[in-house]
Amino acid sequence: MKHLYIIGNGFDQAHGLKTSYRDFVLWYLNRKLTSIYRDSSSINDGLIKIEKRPRTLLTYTLPVISDVRDFKKEVDNVIELYERNLKIHYSPLFAAILSIDGWADIEKLYFELLLDIHFKTN
Repeated sequence: MKHLYIIGNGFDQAHGLKTSYRDFVLWYLNRKLTSIYRDSSSINDGLIKIEKRPRTLLTYTLPVISDVRDFKKEVDNVIELYERNLKIHYSPLFAAILSIDGWADIEKLYFELLLDIHFKTN
């Protein structure tokens, strides 16, 4: 006989796995911060567009962020230091995610943005 196991919502986090929205966004932001500091080319993945002029930005130890506000501060610092050599554009969804304080409202935010897109195109 075969068995079917159904694991409910929260099983992953109850076992210490970093699978929350917050964990994902912080992982993503840390990867983008690494790209800002270490990659020499521009990047556009649909959420963040990083435009760079060919120039090595920074060579000191790469910071690890643990809060969205840390990412914004670090990016602002890099932009201030390197003026016109770096520009960052956020998609509407990601800009909205970066502007909220809590993580519980991300699904609601996503739904509202989808509704806005739907009504603008129809």
